[in-house]
Amino acid sequence: MAKPAMNYFDVPDELDNIAQVQDDGLTGTPWENLGHTIPKNSTVPEMLKAAKLDWNVVRGSTTVKVSTADGKKHTIDNPKSFALVRDTDLSILSPHVGPRYKVIQNEDAFNVFNEFVQAGQMTMETAGSFSNGQHIWGLAKTGHGFELANGERIESYFLLLQSHLYGYALKAMWTPIRFPGGFTLVQNINKKGIGCAKTYSMSHAREFSEARVQDIKEVVGIAAQSMEDFRGKAEFMNEMRVSPSNAIKYLISIFDKDLEGRCAVAKEPVPRTFAEIASCRRANRNLKKVGSMLDRHYRDGQGTAWGCWSTVNAAFDHELGHGDNTRLESIWLGKNKDTKNKGFNLAYALATAHGE
Repeated sequence: MAKPAMNYFDVPDELDNIAQVQDDGLTGTPWENLGHTIPKNSTVPEMLKAAKLDWNVVRGSTTVKVSTADGKKHTIDNPKSFALVRDTDLSILSPHVGPRYKVIQNEDAFNVFNEFVQAGQMTMETAGSFSNGQHIWGLAKTGHGFELANGERIESYFLLLQSHLYGYALKAMWTPIRFPGGFTLVQNINKKGIGCAKTYSMSHAREFSEARVQDIKEVVGIAAQSMEDFRGKAEFMNEMRVSPSNAIKYLISIFDKDLEGRCAVAKEPVPRTFAEIASCRRANRNLKKVGSMLDRHYRDGQGTAWGCWSTVNAAFDHELGHGDNTRLESIWLGKNKDTKNKGFNLAYALATAHGE
């Protein structure tokens, strides 16, 4: 196996005799307060009712209110602008969509997901919404799970994301989920395999068709292969111990990549120990918080590349941000999704180049 170039991690360190632990104390999942359990073998209407998604979206024209020079007020219809409104409470989900925008109702989205379930013999487990219904989601278990030597369980899921918000398409992606803690690593998949820029996506300008069903079945097969690739990497990372200083460099590269430059300007050393992270005036709050989390892992005995990545996952999924809603939106749809993938790839490269 070729070792990737990682100049930042080139300082040799003495490794302590570090054993692994089986549980980091985290319970629950990032979505437990936003989702609902789906009874087994539910129909699509039953899924929607259980998840409190049994409502429709209405596309209505928008208006503009103006006052003319004579002081009269006028309301003018805008023929090229529409709003998406929830029919049960008239909440505005998207203030603007164009005339070509095709509404995908929750029932239609879950019918698409039902094709995944039927094509891959999956089990729909949980569904819900966040951002006041602007984004709805569902998780289906594929049954391709495995257990690591330290007792952690990794399960394979498909994640459906359907948005009633301009700029977002219906998407279905594969994600391994680690228990305990419910850590997710949402993966884009296409014919070339894991980690590609393209994923299964149905825009709001297209109609669902039999060709899309075939696309779904193809992606399901690719996901099963990707899980095997992920398993091999996870087991390898779980065996490779890394030094505390290299683990700290790993965290800095993810949570505060400009710290080295700030320290250089201030003529101060870059932190090399957990205590130095905690006392470093130049370090940002996220790095200090995650540094203390990883410090606990080391004191409890978990010093592997997998443990480093699990710390990153725990931070994004459970600790950082302003609540469950914003955390979930960011790790599934926002910038933290990409950062977590970067963290996984970097932890694997760290294990390959510097693991013992």
